[in-house]
Amino acid sequence: MNDVDQKGAASLLKYLSLANTIGRAGAGIVSDLPFINPIWLNNFALVLGGTVLIFIPLMQTYSGLMAMAVIYGGIIGSAILLSGIMCMPLMCLSRWENNPKNRDASVLGLFSAMCCRCGSKDVEAKE
Repeated sequence: MNDVDQKGAASLLKYLSLANTIGRAGAGIVSDLPFINPIWLNNFALVLGGTVLIFIPLMQTYSGLMAMAVIYGGIIGSAILLSGIMCMPLMCLSRWENNPKNRDASVLGLFSAMCCRCGSKDVEAKE
């Protein structure tokens, strides 16, 4: 793991944020399905993300770290988006919950993911 230089670390961050964006978009699409419970999906993503995080120290090559960064970025991105979706009913925001045409939470999650993506481009540009 000592062979990862500063440019390689910035590249890991770039791919992690790209996977984060894709994970958020995928979680938004999947959570809109009528037979999917967002609470179960969020719990599954958190358990899977924690399991992946346990195995990161075992990765000794750059390609292994890249794979783990992409997997972890996608999983944790979906968990972040789903936690916001789960908070809406708890905060009594039934106006958002009952209107199937209103996708404010998904759009907000997508914009926050795009901010993560732009931030990683800024880190890469400074290298």
